[in-house]
Amino acid sequence: MIVNLAQLRRQRTVGVGTEFDPTNPGRGNPLSIEQQKKRAKDLLRALRSNEENAIARFQRHSPERLSKEESPRLHDAQQVIARENGFRKWTDLKAHIDRICVEQQATLQGRPS
Repeated sequence: MIVNLAQLRRQRTVGVGTEFDPTNPGRGNPLSIEQQKKRAKDLLRALRSNEENAIARFQRHSPERLSKEESPRLHDAQQVIARENGFRKWTDLKAHIDRICVEQQATLQGRPS
């Protein structure tokens, strides 16, 4: 089979560089722990303001936190963010992002893992 590499490169870059969409965990942008922390804080702020979207996200990913007497905390919002990104808990998401950063640095320095 003959493959046109130039055409494949063009196909791969279509849509790259699109604006960051914090509501789409499957976006093409690389994960950043700082961005995920900000998303968790924004989610918690929205939940405390009784925004429907935030309540729905909590109900989908962490319904037990909405049923407790005490209000959800930052840790709970971080767990929702982790689950939206496909991880069981925040520490798993953080470890994944750290691993990506280490691999990117190694590749940039010419030492791919």
